[in-house]
Amino acid sequence: LVNDPDIMMVGGLAMPVAYLATLIPLLTPARVRWERAFRYSINKGLDQFFARYQGKGGTGATPMTVKPVTPVPEKTVPPKEAVSPEPARSVIPQPETVKAPTTEEKPLSWYSVEELEKMKQEAVDAKDFRKAAAIKEEIDKRIK
Repeated sequence: LVNDPDIMMVGGLAMPVAYLATLIPLLTPARVRWERAFRYSINKGLDQFFARYQGKGGTGATPMTVKPVTPVPEKTVPPKEAVSPEPARSVIPQPETVKAPTTEEKPLSWYSVEELEKMKQEAVDAKDFRKAAAIKEEIDKRIK
C-alpha cells in the first residue's frame, strides 16, 4: 500500500478532508450550539414525560385543536345607578367581559409540517407542553 502512488494520493487528500470535517462543528457560534443542545434536551425530556403519562388521562387522550390567539373584547355598559334618598355608595367597577371569536378551530391535520414545527416551538416557548406534545404527535404521524 505504501508503494502505490494512487493510494498515497487518495490518502493525502482524505486526511485534510477528515480534519476539516471535525473542525466544522467548532466553527458554529457557541450560542447556536447551546440553543440546539437546550432544545434537544427539552424535546428529550418531553418525550420521556409524555411516554410515561400517555394513557393516564393526561396529554394525548383527546386530539388537540388550535385555539385563537387574541380574544376580542366585548364592551359592556355598566348599569346606571337609581336615584335614591340614601347617601351615595361607592360603585364597584364591572370588569369587561371577553368573548372569544366565533371562528371554527382548525384541527392540526390542516397545517403543514413546517407550520406545525413553528407552532410546536411557540408552544414550548409559552410553556404549553400539552399542546407541544399534541403537535409533536401529529408531526410524528406524518413523518412515519
